[in-house]
Amino acid sequence: MYGIVTGTKNFVMDNIKDPSGEPRKGILIFKKKTKAVEECDELNSIRQKMKLSQCYSVLKFTENDITEHGIILDGKWSTHV
Repeated sequence: MYGIVTGTKNFVMDNIKDPSGEPRKGILIFKKKTKAVEECDELNSIRQKMKLSQCYSVLKFTENDITEHGIILDGKWSTHV
């Protein structure tokens, strides 16, 4: 699995609603590296339009990287991989 990290190697977090409609926060990760790269490129493109330097890159993600907020794996919130 792959996540998007900032220049400081912190994984990017996002907000999403779980199946019951409750808002949740989690690390944004993807099963396929190509999808993570697409999302990363989109974030960097937004920064360039704002005249900011690119700071996002893709990094391999492991279970050890999960926080108390959980994960958003391919658009679905979970507490585990």
